[in-house]
Amino acid sequence: PIYGFLHQGYWLDMGTRESYLRLNADALDGRIGLRGSPSYAPEGPLIVPPVLIGKNCRLAREVQVGPYGVLGNGCQVKHGAVVEHSVCWEGVVLGSGTTVRDSVLADGTIVPDGEKVIDRSLIPPRP
Repeated sequence: PIYGFLHQGYWLDMGTRESYLRLNADALDGRIGLRGSPSYAPEGPLIVPPVLIGKNCRLAREVQVGPYGVLGNGCQVKHGAVVEHSVCWEGVVLGSGTTVRDSVLADGTIVPDGEKVIDRSLIPPRP
């Protein structure tokens, strides 16, 4: 016998890396009704698990941390900044409108407003 099932919801063949990334993007865009899907709360930052946020960090309201964002103790993330797939060590300051993706920022790194740090490692100069 042959059986079938008529599925009315979202479906995607995840046989390639590209389709797997597409699935994740669709989930983050809210196209899939998953429990725990991230949503933007106007009263606070957008936290997209999994993340780790250290003590005494200051996050502006309209920022995004995650997925796979790590903020060490005392980091500051200013208005409009985005941190994805990156690790920021202690005391990192991300200026307004910055984007940090696939990167590692060492202790005390300051990223100026509007800068894009993608696929890099930054170590601030020592005084």
